[in-house]
Amino acid sequence: LKAWPKVELKFITKICKSMVAMVAKEDRDGVFTVPVLESYPELTAAYLEVIKIPMDLRTIVEERMYIYERIKDLQDDLKRTLENCCTFNGDESDLGQYAINIMNK
Repeated sequence: LKAWPKVELKFITKICKSMVAMVAKEDRDGVFTVPVLESYPELTAAYLEVIKIPMDLRTIVEERMYIYERIKDLQDDLKRTLENCCTFNGDESDLGQYAINIMNK
């Protein structure tokens, strides 16, 4: 993904809310809404063996949004959310393709 332009710190939270809302709108199936391990606790060991930094939209909103100092931090977390899906499920899987489609919008 192309890097986003720099944004003044005072605007980051507002932009973050907008960007998360846009991704959530594209995520029609709610795949990225909550942590994977909350939705699928049975995958915990296998998931954490592959994914070192889990990320999802709720974590971004509830835990991360107010600590971002650069818009790139948000971009990295959104990208991580989608890339984790591809890494765990495979780019060619249905979920991987779903994530790639959202990433390309």
